Amino acid sequence: NDCFVCFCVLVFERQPEYRGVVWKLLLGYLPTNQARRKQTLQRKRAEYKDAMAQHYDIDDDSRTVQEQETLRQVLVDVPRTAPEIPLFRNERIKRALGRLLYIWAMRHPASSYVQGINDLATPLFAVFLSDYYNGQDVLDGNVMVVISEERLEEVEADVYWCLTNILAGIQDHYTADQPGVQR
Repeated sequence: NDCFVCFCVLVFERQPEYRGVVWKLLLGYLPTNQARRKQTLQRKRAEYKDAMAQHYDIDDDSRTVQEQETLRQVLVDVPRTAPEIPLFRNERIKRALGRLLYIWAMRHPASSYVQGINDLATPLFAVFLSDYYNGQDVLDGNVMVVISEERLEEVEADVYWCLTNILAGIQDHYTADQPGVQR
């Protein structure tokens, strides 16, 4: 296992076009068995689409008061996410970020959404978007002009699942009773 981590670190440093795959492997989203990766991505991306239909693409009238408050809180935080970086000022990225944060909150009611979770998603968006552009820097936001909706949906789903895996390990620190990471 240590050899695997060392290998991932070397690839991460020297071959930026593989950073997304390395993140997905280290976060447990992709299986180490390469033959199973395509099927895993298809399944997880489909599951995320189902979660969008169930939790996000619904009438506001069908949301509870708590769900409406969670959505409001997410939508207030999204514009505050890395505003100095052009990529995160892009409206398509803001919509994707808001959607995945709200869905995460609905699927994790014990924690729900708290400020700071949005910041954990930013490096994932940047790295996974750059995967589609041979590892080039995407922070200037120029890729948003050319990326298809389908690809952006794939990135959104991948960010959601990797964020879910990150938060699974630190979720106790992201609750209403614990505002932020605590020792």
